[in-house]
Amino acid sequence: MSVYADMKLDCGTDFVTLVWREGRSRADTSLFRLGNCFPTSFSATEAVFSVDFDDCNFRRIVTGDLLMYTNDLTYSSSHESDTLAFTHPVVCEYERPEDWYPRLYAPIFNTYGFGDLEFHFGLMNADFSGPAESTTFALGSFIPIMASVAQKTHQPLLLLLEECVAATTPELQPESFLYPIIANDGCLVDSLVSRSKFEQRQKSSEIHLSLQAFRFGLGEEVFIHCKLVAWDPNGLNNSKKACHYVTEHGWKQLDNSASRNLCACCDSDCKSRRREDRSRADASLFRLGNCFPTSFSATEAVFSMDFDDCNVRRIVSGDLLMYTNDLTYSSSHESDTLAFTHPVVCEYERPEDWYPRLYVPIFNTYDFGDLEFHFGLMNADFSGPAESTTFALGSFIPIIASMAQKTHQPLLLLEECVFIHCKLVAWDPNGLDNSKKACHYVTEHG
Repeated sequence: MSVYADMKLDCGTDFVTLVWREGRSRADTSLFRLGNCFPTSFSATEAVFSVDFDDCNFRRIVTGDLLMYTNDLTYSSSHESDTLAFTHPVVCEYERPEDWYPRLYAPIFNTYGFGDLEFHFGLMNADFSGPAESTTFALGSFIPIMASVAQKTHQPLLLLLEECVAATTPELQPESFLYPIIANDGCLVDSLVSRSKFEQRQKSSEIHLSLQAFRFGLGEEVFIHCKLVAWDPNGLNNSKKACHYVTEHGWKQLDNSASRNLCACCDSDCKSRRREDRSRADASLFRLGNCFPTSFSATEAVFSMDFDDCNVRRIVSGDLLMYTNDLTYSSSHESDTLAFTHPVVCEYERPEDWYPRLYVPIFNTYDFGDLEFHFGLMNADFSGPAESTTFALGSFIPIIASMAQKTHQPLLLLEECVFIHCKLVAWDPNGLDNSKKACHYVTEHG
């Protein structure tokens, strides 16, 4: 159990409970995030997270006899708040189990770090804990609808419903009868005439909609068609939002109660408002990696630089050589344009004579992922650690060296060994040469 000034951290065997108490009562506790996770529960003065280490983008670090899980507790301030945004480290530290050794990774995955997205949409039971048992609902009752995105290795994303319509046909056709449910880039317009609403999020990658059943298409089946959008949680704007109408209170923003101004356009046209917002961006606030614009004007930012600058990332995958970076916009307090990030990718055919540089893997491997090296004695079939460190003269001593490369480009482990003191090098499997190889001598064969 670790206690900080405003934070209580309880580290379990495979989970963590974190409680942040806000004594000043100025922070909006709904704006706290643990990694990419929303609070499990919150009140006016407290945010509570109860999550597994497999969730929320926890990082596992093994060093010596320690096994650590680390993350960041972040607070994203709203424009109306006096509390500034901040980040607080979260660390759970354990003694490394004696029988623990790293998983075996098959280095065949795609190292281009955005990942494919899988969207899901369906009817749920009343508490959203499982699929609906029926597709028939009484007039006036709530229809629980859940949409989700399986983001896998992608950056944390926020799922939004941009448009939804009810139709009398499974495919939208000119002759289809339509009823708008969500329109104007995320405005739940049905809530103007009903009790329909977005439910509080449990995960950023899911959105729950309680739709009040209405009279439509008498005697016919009703089909709901929706357009789903997965978006940067920190890049909400007038066109990327989730709003529903609350009687006597007006439009309410689902993901940031302090940002109701994003919903103000729900009574007009959010698309025209979006064009106005873009023209208000301050071009001097754009960055390419860590580089400032080479030049800028009131409506344009220009970057002209080498791939060796601006923290450009080089990725080699198969026959492709890619240089990637992020174009970011840091909003000012005076601007209506919210901060956002846009990927920048230059892709080339990999030259036949190209070989990667040598990286020292115990230092900074900027944005390719940290490397964890392991070395030890094994049993005869290499299926587990050796039970003894004593070996008969002439018998074999099984030795394993491994590398947990995580999200790094695929690498091959090799180098020289002398008296069980080894120098390990992780290298591109397609870049072997006279100095990067693994050889042994066979009698009468060489």
